[in-house]
Amino acid sequence: MLFIFISPTAHAVNWLEIGKATDKSLTASIDLDSIRSHQFSGYNSRSYLSVWVKYDFTTAQKANNGKLYRQTKDLIYIDCDNKKWTIKEVHKYTSTGNVVDNLKNPYLTTSSSNSWESIIPETSSERIVELTCYYAQNK
Repeated sequence: MLFIFISPTAHAVNWLEIGKATDKSLTASIDLDSIRSHQFSGYNSRSYLSVWVKYDFTTAQKANNGKLYRQTKDLIYIDCDNKKWTIKEVHKYTSTGNVVDNLKNPYLTTSSSNSWESIIPETSSERIVELTCYYAQNK
């Protein structure tokens, strides 16, 4: 007898390529289906977004643990109103999809975005923030 189990928490991804490095060394994409809105714990009416961002590298990169990876998937928090962001998690993968490293930000605060990084103009982070905020507003 064969049983097939389907997880009710399966999550489809909808990667949108948002750009390549000028030297073509990496490609960045955001998962449109992962965009979520959250309330800051320190404010009643203010909110921030979370989104998964994927970076595909053309050549292998070396993680702090010495292992090689070709892709990262990062969970990013974005404050659209204040043009700030922070990284919650980074997961590094080989070209065959094996995990080589996981990093989580132990100092992340979601009471406000005061300690988050400002978005630098004309960078990939600005493009990630602009597109994520745009798609969140136009869902």
